[in-house]
Amino acid sequence: MDKATQSKEALSKSFLQLLKKKEYSKITIQDIVDNANVSRMAFYRNFNDKSEIIEYYLDKINDDFIANTKIDYNKNTLSEYFSILIKHLVNHKEIGLILVQANLFDYKRAEFDRVLSIKAKNKQEIFNYYFLSGGMCNIYYYWLTNGCKENTEELISIFTNILKQKI
Repeated sequence: MDKATQSKEALSKSFLQLLKKKEYSKITIQDIVDNANVSRMAFYRNFNDKSEIIEYYLDKINDDFIANTKIDYNKNTLSEYFSILIKHLVNHKEIGLILVQANLFDYKRAEFDRVLSIKAKNKQEIFNYYFLSGGMCNIYYYWLTNGCKENTEELISIFTNILKQKI
């Protein structure tokens, strides 16, 4: 891992640790760099502000997930797709809960949109993916804010059944 990536990783880990303890608005750049044991210059070489750390972290975990699983809405069956996706979301529920608690869940919504719409080939597909993204994100948000009671298999069933229904 190169030095820039090491700094980004340390800064994102530091920031997420701080978000567990402090309000977003009360976390300073100095808090982040002190906790990460890197310089302010390292922060500003990699990020313009705190929000970019969240975007970097979400992009990284989701891009790694997509690369490692080869998940594809157009190629996998519904139950395969949701099985893979739900396992990923459940495995990363901590970041979801952190973002909900900090009133920063819109970053997760934007990530849902980015990940799903990336494969769109035309305007109709863009609308389809954004529709799907919004529904999936809202179910995930509901699950997070209501105690994460449903297990992975129950969530897969919920997602799949919704898409099988005619609206």
